[in-house]
Amino acid sequence: MFMMGKLSQPVGILNEADQLRSLIDDCERALASIDSESARQLLLSATEAYRTLEQLEAAGADMRGEFARLTAVEERSLKSAGQIVRALGGRAALQEFRQQTAPGTTLRIWLLDQELDRVRRNRLQRLGITGLIVLLVLIAGYIARPVLFPPDPAGDAITAADRELQSDDLPGAIAAIDTGLLEVPTSTELLIWKGILLERSGDTEGSAVSYEQGLANAESDRLFYLQRALAFVRLGDYARVITDTNTVLEKYPDSAEAYYVRATGYEGSGDRVQAIADLEKCADLAQAQGNDSLFAQARVRMGTLMQAGAGQ
Repeated sequence: MFMMGKLSQPVGILNEADQLRSLIDDCERALASIDSESARQLLLSATEAYRTLEQLEAAGADMRGEFARLTAVEERSLKSAGQIVRALGGRAALQEFRQQTAPGTTLRIWLLDQELDRVRRNRLQRLGITGLIVLLVLIAGYIARPVLFPPDPAGDAITAADRELQSDDLPGAIAAIDTGLLEVPTSTELLIWKGILLERSGDTEGSAVSYEQGLANAESDRLFYLQRALAFVRLGDYARVITDTNTVLEKYPDSAEAYYVRATGYEGSGDRVQAIADLEKCADLAQAQGNDSLFAQARVRMGTLMQAGAGQ
């Protein structure tokens, strides 16, 4: 059933894609009920999912839906950092597990102890207490990629920018994106990121120009707004995810992908009811359009959300 929507892809890619979706399913189930075993399984499944995603993207597969799901898993994990760390047995247990299983990793889902430090630092700053927190140094380098994969200047630039943002260095993040644009000046994804970061810095005019350039280089306005919505998912700006997907749906009301991404925005905003409604609409459209893969993903994710809601 899953293979019908992507017959043009090699069988190997389809098998890897099914494996990726299964890994993400495991992550979502683990997050629905966090205990010692599910917390460990979450970290292991997420690590393998990121590795598989990189391989599929390098092979030319379109994995935007899976990327959105995995990004949502990462954001939910960071929000539940304290609960996950406690389930693992505390910070020392997490660090030991990380050292044994994924030494040197830069995946944010493994750095939950650093996420707790960041939250505590922000709370102290709101109280006017400064200089009491020593931030852990983020591990340098990009997420490991097999040497046989071709270079990805856009992906590398975004990874570098994301790392700078974790250190609250907005100018550094903009500089990282500019470095990527020197190599791929027509990259819609990089132009979108630059627009977002310039907007955050207060440069609304420069942001508008960057968005216009990104839109001009995109295959279509639909793909531009979906791509920007996915960037907002990664940055945790769920209100903007909803805004951009609404823009798509106003012009393309039958876009199953837009409903899927908007569900992530609603889920991130805490509106589980609307997220489930969007996933149901996505599944209906995907089924009618013969997109069996997206149909299956929407139904599985909808079931996970309904199960999580029933457990509360």
